[in-house]
Amino acid sequence: GINAEYGEWGWKIFTSIQKHCKNKVGFSGVKDVTASDNEVVRDNSQPAYFLAETLKYLYLLFSPPSFVPMTRFVFNTEGHIFSISSSPEDIERWKNYLSYLE
Repeated sequence: GINAEYGEWGWKIFTSIQKHCKNKVGFSGVKDVTASDNEVVRDNSQPAYFLAETLKYLYLLFSPPSFVPMTRFVFNTEGHIFSISSSPEDIERWKNYLSYLE
């Protein structure tokens, strides 16, 4: 399942986006994320990466682990998913890399 701390952070992020960024036609950025609730100023632009990255990662955070098995897929920095090669050499290389990160 989901790590409780990440789940809590993700939920706070989601509710803050809904509260401060949602508008009639999409979502807006805010000029200062450290501003108090009643002082938030929107910048009236939706960053191109918002749907592809921010919302995708929030969706994945609350999805079951089997939805995208991390032993078979990897995400690049822009949130695009890539299948990991299934050749024995590549699988071994990937296992070695993952164990290196631990």
